[in-house]
Formats: sequence, C-alpha cells, structure tokens
Amino acid sequence: MRNVKQVRLGSIVRFVRRYKKFDEEVIEAWEIVGFGETDVTRNHVAYNAPLGAALIGMEPGDTKQAATPKGAVEYEVIDLYLSWDAVPKE
Repeated sequence: MRNVKQVRLGSIVRFVRRYKKFDEEVIEAWEIVGFGETDVTRNHVAYNAPLGAALIGMEPGDTKQAATPKGAVEYEVIDLYLSWDAVPKE
C-alpha cells in the first residue's frame, strides 16, 4: 500500500512547481522511485534526484523552496494517491 500522508519512496505525488523568476506555475504528478529508476517518460523520479529529494518528507499543503538550474522554485504538495488512475488528468 502506498503512503498517502507523506511523500516517501513509492509515493505518487501531485504538486505545484512555482518559478518565481518567470512568474510561472505548473501542476505536475510524479512517482518517487528507487535509485537509478528515473524515467521522465513515465513521470518516475528517483528519491535521490533533486526533485525527488526536495519532495521526500512533504505532506499535502506543505511548501518548500529549492534552487534549480532555472532559478528559485517553490514546491507545494497538493495530494498523494494510491494509484495513477486516481490522479486528476488536468
């Protein structure tokens, strides 16, 4: 059973990515996977990749600031899901 209270290995997390420099906001969903299992075509990101590491430990409603090659970004977790079928398509 997936953890739907806190982002952990195996979590499917939907979040907002806000780039302050560009005044840009994107809603995304990713699954946190193991080392070396990143697959951007399937929205799988390893727990130790910068995005995965930033999201680990967060809960719905939490926000976190991070530095990226595109500049400062803020992540806000919207929700966690038991399966990809439950993730809103929008």
